[in-house]
Amino acid sequence: MDELQLAMRVSALIDEQLDPQQGNKSMVEVSEITGTSWSAMLNWVNGTAHIPFVPMARLARLTDTSLDWLAHGDEFDRYVVSGECDLFGDEL
Repeated sequence: MDELQLAMRVSALIDEQLDPQQGNKSMVEVSEITGTSWSAMLNWVNGTAHIPFVPMARLARLTDTSLDWLAHGDEFDRYVVSGECDLFGDEL
C-alpha cells in the first residue's frame, strides 16, 4: 500500500464529507464517526501518521467506499455494491 496515495484518497473522502453539496458534515461529526480526533485525521492526510484499520473502515462505510479501493486505488471499484456483505454489522 502506497502511503502517499492512501493519504490522498483519505483526504478526498474527508473533503467530500465536509462539502455542503455532498456529505454536509462538520469536522467534529466526521471525527466522531471515525472515532478519532480531527488532529489525527489531519496527520493521516498529511502522511505524518498511519491510519488505523478501524477508523479507515468507518470512513469507508460512511462514504460507501470499498476498503480495497481505499487501500489500493483504481485497480478496484470505489463504491460498495448494494447488498454487499457487511462483515462488521453495527459494531463499527
